Amino acid sequence: MKKIVPQAERSKAEATSNINRKIEVLRAWATNGIPFLVGKDGLQLLDSKDNKLLDYFPTSLRSFKEWNGTQNSLATQEVLPKIGRVGNDTLAIRPELEKEVVELLKALKLRAELQISAGKYSEIKRLTKEKQALTALLSIRRAEFRTLRVAMNSIENENQRITRKAEIEANEFDRVLASKNAEIERLKLENAELIASSKKVRSLRSVNKNDKQPEQG
Repeated sequence: MKKIVPQAERSKAEATSNINRKIEVLRAWATNGIPFLVGKDGLQLLDSKDNKLLDYFPTSLRSFKEWNGTQNSLATQEVLPKIGRVGNDTLAIRPELEKEVVELLKALKLRAELQISAGKYSEIKRLTKEKQALTALLSIRRAEFRTLRVAMNSIENENQRITRKAEIEANEFDRVLASKNAEIERLKLENAELIASSKKVRSLRSVNKNDKQPEQG
């Protein structure tokens, strides 16, 4: 039978999926680089100083909520997953995701500075910026790992609880089964004794009946 999921639960699940899709995109950009702005002709756009322009990316929680892909160039929109706006309270009631978004926005800012300043900094300064961006991402990964570890511990504890409960129920079943088997054996024995007694009674009645029959001359 197909399980019917209430509309409220479906909406809640979709809202979470939408946030996670946004996070995955931003994580990829923070790791591999924010897309550069591309015109309709497929060429990268430059500012007045011939510097490459970055495509749109959210820089605050508010802009993250509003971001739905339409702010990006057509080239970027073509590779984006389906994303939509997030309600004002939708992210707030998911504190773990909100915290991850905040950290990602910091990492994106560092990545943007690094990309915009490429070629302007010395190699040492460039590597320092790169290290800062990677450190921010590492912090996010560590937070994710801690969250997963807590979840795994919770699952393990629940598994142990269920296992203990199953063992207790199995032991109780064995005890009840043994008791029932003993009861059956006792009843079998009593039944056998009753049958034996019944046979003796019938035998005695038969003997008495024969003794009382008159002799025929």
